[in-house]
Formats: sequence, structure tokens, C-alpha cells
Amino acid sequence: SLAVLPNSGRLASGSRDATIKIWDVGSHRNFSTLRGHTGWVNALAVFPSGGHLCSASADGTLRVWDAEGCVEMVLLWGHGLGV
Repeated sequence: SLAVLPNSGRLASGSRDATIKIWDVGSHRNFSTLRGHTGWVNALAVFPSGGHLCSASADGTLRVWDAEGCVEMVLLWGHGLGV
């Protein structure tokens, strides 16, 4: 899964290793790795403001991240299976 973080020169990629990597497109380097999911990260979406990233995982959770500070802000759970 991929999502472009607007006006930042970065993009986010979700992976089977349960992480989200934030990439700096200009330098081609990993800016940060977001950890918290315990299953495959299936989907990523960026809030219209560009300041937050939402992730959905096979672990049945949704997480909202601060896209600038790269920290988890909200954990949502309740699905019996993956999201």
C-alpha cells in the first residue's frame, strides 16, 4: 500500500512486515519506520490536511498517525478479521 504525503516530499508504504515506512523522495532514504501493527498493513490514507495518516491492517485495527512527528495518535479496533 502507498500514500503520498502532500507538500512534504515524502511517501508512505505499508508492508507485510507490519510496518509503515516514510520515505524521503528527494534523498531516496527511509525517513522513519512506524511500528504498532501486528499484521500486514493493507491500506493507507492521508487526511485532506496532509497532517495525519491512517493505516488499516490484517490485525483488525486502524491506526491514525501524526505524519510530521511519525507517532501513533489513535488506535481503533473492533473488526473480527483483517481490515
